[in-house]
Amino acid sequence: MIKKKIYLFFIFPALIFVLLLTIYPSIYAIFLSFTNKSLVTPECSLVGFKNYRELFTSSEFWRSLKITLIYVLITIFFQLTLGLFLALITEKSRFGRKLVRTIVLLSWVIPEVIVALTFKWMFIGDKYGLVNTFLHQTGVIRQSIKWLSQGNLTLAVAIGMTVWRGAAFSMIMQAAGLQSVPDVLYEAAEIDGANYFQKLYRITLPLISSTILINLIIITIATFNVMSLVYAFSGGGPFRTTEIISIYMYKAAFKFFRFGFASSISIVMFFLNIIFAATYIKITKKEFIA
Repeated sequence: MIKKKIYLFFIFPALIFVLLLTIYPSIYAIFLSFTNKSLVTPECSLVGFKNYRELFTSSEFWRSLKITLIYVLITIFFQLTLGLFLALITEKSRFGRKLVRTIVLLSWVIPEVIVALTFKWMFIGDKYGLVNTFLHQTGVIRQSIKWLSQGNLTLAVAIGMTVWRGAAFSMIMQAAGLQSVPDVLYEAAEIDGANYFQKLYRITLPLISSTILINLIIITIATFNVMSLVYAFSGGGPFRTTEIISIYMYKAAFKFFRFGFASSISIVMFFLNIIFAATYIKITKKEFIA
């Protein structure tokens, strides 16, 4: 009993920290979503489900959600695939493995705003852009491509930028899973005549399926909630073609000062995150339990 009291004594500061910085803001956001809270007018009153009705009947919301789903699904596919590929080639390479992983990891530790501005400068649609300069000098194009003024191209570059930055995290996650696979299984498979792809499909992927699941959940939630990276890169443009749902929420709060409406968007995003996580666990339930 005394030990339990001692444990509680040391846990208590952390609980206070969680309550103040996590639970209280969450409860307050739920409350705000049922109000007309705004920075423009001092009055604040309960409006019930008015914000949610407006949200679900807004074409702008459904457009931003569609853009977000496209952005998230393509990003997590390539991020997971590239991360697994990098983990596999660095795991088998004994020479310079730590160096390669360190170089790849640099993309993850660079602040999002710096990454966004760097890609923005690289894809400037004139002769001063690094990408256009390279394509001109190699003879691939004759006229500069307007990367940041065409919706589909801008979204594609934003996806590539997010994949480039996030692949390092997926690589580290998958590398940790690969290190837990016993070498004796690969040796036995080689004796039985299995080739590389058979070992990958029959041994590696099943044994790291739980790691892949955890990685999928983390990168899906992180990508779905990303804001500063895309906002610093394109601001949601051109013509709102890269306005993902987090930017839509940000503009509702800090451009139009509709805190109540923005809070309803954040609550919807929260439940969508839960749906994503539950879906992954449901689909891979057998592998995860195994």
